[in-house]
Order: sequence, then structure tokens, then C-alpha cells
Amino acid sequence: IEGEHFAYLGSIRSKKDLSPTDRATPQYNRTVMPPSFADRAIQSVRRSGTTAIVGLDPHPELLPEPYRTGSNGFPDLAGFGRRVLELIEGRVAAVKIQVAFYEQWGWRGWQALEETAAEGRRRDILLVADAKRGDIRTTARAYARTFFPAFDAVTVHPYLGEDGIRPFLE
Repeated sequence: IEGEHFAYLGSIRSKKDLSPTDRATPQYNRTVMPPSFADRAIQSVRRSGTTAIVGLDPHPELLPEPYRTGSNGFPDLAGFGRRVLELIEGRVAAVKIQVAFYEQWGWRGWQALEETAAEGRRRDILLVADAKRGDIRTTARAYARTFFPAFDAVTVHPYLGEDGIRPFLE
């Protein structure tokens, strides 16, 4: 793919900069870097034909009746998320999932969030965790590990400066 980037001998280089000899080396084949978020977003926009993003904010009181109360007495957030993802697949560039509406239900909410993210991955939908995290570097690193690789991106606040954002970029 034209413009695809690779890590080669400790540096990032464009595929077109590599000689045929470079391309034949084992280092070349082992060091292919995953596409960046920007590359995945561009691919998603091209695939869907739009820059639209759907916000998935499952307010409990606004959920359709079949999802308001699941079998365990809690809202069926995973079922609602699956249905939304089914309806938007191929029609939008990404979905931005408001994490707070899942977190408020404790471990059951986190489980539903994981199931929703897994369904988005299965459908190859670009996923943004709307979590608005920001803290000191060590805590920010833990937050980053919480959301990656299940999500493609996460919202952060810059209030603590680079220390609070850098772990999400690493």
C-alpha cells in the first residue's frame, strides 16, 4: 500500500523509501507497525463514505423498553450496544461510546462496555472511548492500559499537561 509506514532498524520509514533488498530482509517482515489511528480513521471514512460519528450514550431512562431492564435487573447495555452497532455498521466512520453510562453500573457496566467494544471490533467499526481521562503520568498510564487495545482512541483532558496525555500516545 502506497504510503504505508514501517519500523525499520529503529526508525520509521515509508515503504517507498526501502530498496528491494531491504524488503527481503527478515527485519522488514517482522517490524511492520500497526496502522496509526489517523490511518484507521481515514480508512473508516473512505469505507463508510462519511465523516459522521455516532455517540452511544445509553441514558437508562431513555433506553427503549426491551433494554431498560435486563434479566439481572440492570439495563441491558450490551444488548442495546449490539443493536446500535448493527444499525450503524458501514454507515458511519466511528462510534464514540460514553463510558460513564457504563461505569455507573459497576462491574456489570464494565462487562457490558467490554461486550459492546468486542462487538464493534467484530464489525470493524472504529471505536472511541468517551472517558475524558487525565491524571498524573503513572495513573494516566493505567487509564491508557484500561482502554487499549479494546478501543482505537480515548478522550482525555489536557489539564495536567503532557504528563497526563503522553501515556495515551505511547
